Amino acid sequence: MGAHASGKSSVAEAAVAAAHPATPLELMVECEGVKGAFSPSSVTVRCRCSACDGPAAEWDPAKWLAHCGLSEHRNWRRELRVFLHTGEMFKVTAKHAATQRDTQGTFVTANGGWRIVCGCAACGGAVAFSPSEWETHAGATARSWNRSIWVVPGGGVPEVPPGAAPLRMRHFFALFGLKAGRSPRRDSPPDLIPLDQ
Repeated sequence: MGAHASGKSSVAEAAVAAAHPATPLELMVECEGVKGAFSPSSVTVRCRCSACDGPAAEWDPAKWLAHCGLSEHRNWRRELRVFLHTGEMFKVTAKHAATQRDTQGTFVTANGGWRIVCGCAACGGAVAFSPSEWETHAGATARSWNRSIWVVPGGGVPEVPPGAAPLRMRHFFALFGLKAGRSPRRDSPPDLIPLDQ
């Protein structure tokens, strides 16, 4: 692909900063095993536990943490975990730091996890990695897969159509009001969490 030119990518990143075309009405979230629906527009959580029903189910995020058994003084943006929808997939690429060659892959979400199926000659589309593992496997050295991995134009993401500039993963998630949280382990996919309001 080789289209990681700074001019094109900066234009794409500026477009992300200026527009939020696909912010969902609700995001399915979880805290301490309790499920809920987070509304980015009202910054509330509609609890789905057996004790909540009707208007009583609407919570301020910090209060919902306490309802779930955590201190409400904790940062709710780091405690809410966003579910991924099974079956979503799109094309991604990462550039090798030494050779400047692109490695192609397919980003797949399934069973609440993230994997990238590698398309390099050695893997042949049969090996799946976490984003961090794939970043290393592809030879990228940014040490931040959010910056190293790019969404491929025309690769299955409507927000990055054919002819558009490649879009860094972190800017892609920002379109939806999300960012990647920390992974509990290097080989474990990170969770998506709501962006700071």
